[in-house]
Amino acid sequence: MRSVTSFSQGNVDGCNQKNSKAWLWVAVTPLVAFFQITLSRCTETAKDLLGEKFSGFLNSDRYASYNWVSLEQRQLCWAHLKREFIKISERTGVSKQIGETLLQQQEELFNLWYQVRDGTLKRSEFKLLVQPIRNSLKSCLEESANYEVGTREKTPFAKTVRTCRQLLKVEPALWLFVDVEGVEPTNNAAERAIRPAVIWRRTSFGSQTLFW
Repeated sequence: MRSVTSFSQGNVDGCNQKNSKAWLWVAVTPLVAFFQITLSRCTETAKDLLGEKFSGFLNSDRYASYNWVSLEQRQLCWAHLKREFIKISERTGVSKQIGETLLQQQEELFNLWYQVRDGTLKRSEFKLLVQPIRNSLKSCLEESANYEVGTREKTPFAKTVRTCRQLLKVEPALWLFVDVEGVEPTNNAAERAIRPAVIWRRTSFGSQTLFW
């Protein structure tokens, strides 16, 4: 699981002469949590941290720096997705309908997932029950993505359409946790791991060196 947040960075060690904003990255596995402060959150930084030949499974949000990882190796965080669905549902008109439909599918999915976690639903049955949910959610995204909006249109509806188009491109990465045991549907473990560092940042105002 992977998460990243901004981090105030000084120049005591001479490594940040431009006074650039720094970023705190965290990678969490069942055994290890790894933290690193960098002056960039670009694709190359992500590759350096994960390794260009990364062969595991990556659970993260939709940040573009992870797009080099194959969709077959990615699980998009459903907690982030839910927030996007809520945002869409809070708009008016067609957007509201789209958002409510997506939220309904998300709720049905997690009602099943909770049963898998507490042992009352077998994973084999879970996979079968998820398929119609996946089909419905994908159909909603496809229908929404087909609406025509101007390339420079900035209306709430245009934002909804673009979000659906973006999600459609990474749709396979929504479902890795269904097939691969041990993969979680959210990156909450990384979010929890990074929280103490975020609290420390707020009380200490960041750091003065990249080495800590």
